[in-house]
Amino acid sequence: MHKFYYLAILSLFFFSCKTTSIISEKEYSFEKHTLLQKSFKSTDGTIKYIDRGAGEVIMLVHGVPTSSWLYRKMTDGLVQSGYRVIVPDMLGFGNSDNPKGYEIYSQEAHAKRIIELADHLDIDQWTHVFHDAGGLWTWELCRIAPERISIAVSGTPLDNIEQYCYSVKNFYTKVNLLKHLISDKDKFSKVLVFVSGKK
Repeated sequence: MHKFYYLAILSLFFFSCKTTSIISEKEYSFEKHTLLQKSFKSTDGTIKYIDRGAGEVIMLVHGVPTSSWLYRKMTDGLVQSGYRVIVPDMLGFGNSDNPKGYEIYSQEAHAKRIIELADHLDIDQWTHVFHDAGGLWTWELCRIAPERISIAVSGTPLDNIEQYCYSVKNFYTKVNLLKHLISDKDKFSKVLVFVSGKK
């Protein structure tokens, strides 16, 4: 039953929430979003990010498989409300570098890069909004530098998440498992699948 509530809330968050757009979709394209991004050279690669406004800092951290583009409709409203808004494309996502490796994308590595970015921007503490896998990076960030975050706000109701891991070796078995999970409407109304790579 908890899965149903989690999935219902998550679907409301993505599909039914109406937002007021300060800039129309025609005026704010992905190309314009890219032009607004600045660059920061982290120890692991270049991170692209949005840094707009002045005042108390809010950092918006996306999840998987999204980027800073996820928050495009929120940024203007927050800036107009008097906040400085930082929205990074985490390494491996969006317009940031996509270096090879496995450990480079660990929760700890992502958390350390968030701290590096904040240090680069002379930000000691901020309100941290996260979504999806951004929660994993945020938990690690809270573990290694809890004093940096004044408030952590989840875009995902984490209390209701139940995770299961299925080790499935080949493509056809994965497809059959996915069909089985989706067909069990009583237990799962939506299924979120994470994989280690595109293969």
